[in-house]
Amino acid sequence: MSEFLALLVALSLAKPPVYRCVGGDGVVRFQDTPCAAGEAAREIRLRPEPEPAALPLPEPIAEGGAGEEADPTPQAPVIPPPGPVSWRCEVENGEVYFRHDACPPQISEPVALVNTLGETFATVLSHRVRGTPVPRAEACREIERGGRFGAERDQRAEPYDKLSGRDPCR
Repeated sequence: MSEFLALLVALSLAKPPVYRCVGGDGVVRFQDTPCAAGEAAREIRLRPEPEPAALPLPEPIAEGGAGEEADPTPQAPVIPPPGPVSWRCEVENGEVYFRHDACPPQISEPVALVNTLGETFATVLSHRVRGTPVPRAEACREIERGGRFGAERDQRAEPYDKLSGRDPCR
């Protein structure tokens, strides 16, 4: 009996795959069943909720005082390119977009899912973002060109900013 109960608990914690389907009309749908034939499809595996982490204990102060380095292997600093800098933001789901200010540490997007019974429910997918400094001219070229997965997240100047001379790409 306890084995059956353990199996039920394990199955309730497992997250089923989610399918991202793009129909011939360009509409994106997320569903728990495989996409229809002829639709662009990608399977998304949802990560289980992380266990709450315990707070780390503070490092003891070295006997030599505050003058000693706590970390003997410091990380190499990111050296920005010369001139005005923008950011190339790479999302763990493959999106690439450009910003003129720093990339956020993560992005979240609401998603509506439909199960096999036709019931709709909402959830939020979160993705980590890694930022890399790039020359402003390169970012502006990529924003203008568009056409890549993530281009809809590019930071573009509003018409008011363009008219008032505050377009970072001009």
